[in-house]
Amino acid sequence: GEGLRPYLATDGNIVFRGAAVECPIPDARLTVFYSSKMRNASIDSLGLVTSMYNSGLFRTEDEIRKKNSLQEQLLGISLSSVPYDGLMLGLTSYTSRFDHPISSLREHEEEGGHQTLGSVNVSYTNRSVDLFVEVATDQSKTANLVGGGMLQPVPAFELAFQVRQFSPKFFSLHGVGFGGGIDLPRDESGLYAAVRIQPFDWVRWTMYYDQYRFPAPTPSIHLPSEGNDFFILAELKVSSRFNLDVQARIRHVPSNTVEADSLSRPISVLRGRLQQNYRTTLEFHSSSRITLRSRFELVEVENPLSAERESGILLYQELQSRVSDLAFIEGRISMFETKSYDSRVYEFEPDVRGSFADPVLSGRGLRWYITGRLKIFRQLWISSKYSSTVLLDVKNIGTGSNQISGNVETRLSVQADLDF
Repeated sequence: GEGLRPYLATDGNIVFRGAAVECPIPDARLTVFYSSKMRNASIDSLGLVTSMYNSGLFRTEDEIRKKNSLQEQLLGISLSSVPYDGLMLGLTSYTSRFDHPISSLREHEEEGGHQTLGSVNVSYTNRSVDLFVEVATDQSKTANLVGGGMLQPVPAFELAFQVRQFSPKFFSLHGVGFGGGIDLPRDESGLYAAVRIQPFDWVRWTMYYDQYRFPAPTPSIHLPSEGNDFFILAELKVSSRFNLDVQARIRHVPSNTVEADSLSRPISVLRGRLQQNYRTTLEFHSSSRITLRSRFELVEVENPLSAERESGILLYQELQSRVSDLAFIEGRISMFETKSYDSRVYEFEPDVRGSFADPVLSGRGLRWYITGRLKIFRQLWISSKYSSTVLLDVKNIGTGSNQISGNVETRLSVQADLDF
């Protein structure tokens, strides 16, 4: 519906590199696009692509061999029309060709060197209703369906819902799906519902519930399974300068475990993993240019693979300062402690312009970072970030190619953006 737009993020794995032409025609818009790019992939001795490699790190000989090892050429069209005010109809199709066969595509065609996908979408929007549905299919001739909507009958009440049905045979390198436990839109059915209520100016409640099911075994779960996710957030405006957020999230995730049957034979059994996250955030605006934020988070995990209940905690203090209209700086210091990786905690962090970080923190330690953006002149931005993580009671961080000698990990990022 938006037509052509530039890709502004820093992840080069999902960007197209090529050209596109947008042609307005009576009551519709036609877009033709072409992309040719090299992708990073793992290729076996027979020349078959076994997986895509998206980390962006090329340190060892094995990692260097994956760099630019697969070429993809893509040609597609997109047609959209607005026959009535608020109603939009769309059709998109593209074909990708690869210079090496891909193992996942061999389920649909013998060579595994090309893929064709198509989708039809319909949406309707007015002042209080936004509805959408999309059906996509590939050369396996199985359909993926996603649909939903957002309703706002009154300003103080919003409702959102989504249903999805993803086929186990569907495969798309460029597909991005909303799901309960997978990255690709594949082999899942689910129902999502959310509500937001603001009865007074000083309080707002947000809740959602997501129920999903995997009808067939997945690479990590050996049996058909299901799970759910519940979230609730209360946002309180205590005063003109103080904001208080209190939230809870409860997830039931399927998990494999091996148990003995009546004859002492090992069998795979499906158990549920329960994770509960509780978070409190206090934000103080000391002035129009300075903001302080404090957070405490508690994670509790009941895993069928462990007899004990595990917990993890995160505590941080953050400072944001808009020095001027041309400069911004932010810093944070965090303390964390978890019993194991299973009770790990996450924190969302800004990075260089157009990028964000979501580091995983486990064990016992301290993390801090400082990031800033500076506008040199009208078109030039310079952004940077320096971060450091200190783990206590360890001699090394990470394993294999990612191992760091010592208990301190530091990162420095610098980026220049030139806007035309």
